[in-house]
Amino acid sequence: MYDIEDPDLNLIAFADQFVDPDPTKAQPPEEILRRARMIIATELGKDPVLWQAIRDAFKTDAIISVTPTERGVAKIDEHNWLSKRCAIELLNVGLRIYRLLTSRADG
Repeated sequence: MYDIEDPDLNLIAFADQFVDPDPTKAQPPEEILRRARMIIATELGKDPVLWQAIRDAFKTDAIISVTPTERGVAKIDEHNWLSKRCAIELLNVGLRIYRLLTSRADG
């Protein structure tokens, strides 16, 4: 992965540096940021190495926390087993459930 330094300026001031000096072509800094985000998102979506790095980071670092609805509070006990769980822990639980179900189906 690449290590990129964040600019010291706020994003609007940073984007303002890239505004075209020609007033007929000039875009507001907010529009430049919006377009830059779209370009980055499009390019990131095409990079399989980056996608794998994101998946790996999600599996190891993601924390999932769920707040039940009023209806859910009545059905879920006070321990709320989804509260602040690591994504990898939930993936492992899902894998164990899948294995249990397939072993029962196989007899």
